Amino acid sequence: QVTVKLPEAAGLYRRANVTYLGTEVGQVTSIGLSNDGVAAELSLRSDVKIPSNLDVEVHSTSAVGEQYIA
Repeated sequence: QVTVKLPEAAGLYRRANVTYLGTEVGQVTSIGLSNDGVAAELSLRSDVKIPSNLDVEVHSTSAVGEQYIA
């Protein structure tokens, strides 16, 4: 489990995919407000090594598609 802080997360939802280098590595388990934006809890696969110092971004699968975290 990892918690990421985001300034905003419009359209992000529970069970949204989490990707790293284009590979699905987990999903969003919860989303809540924090003092400085949004805190999203992620459940990540334990078999994929992900550096702890990455920038987190919310993306859409298409112009009208679902949101996901990369």
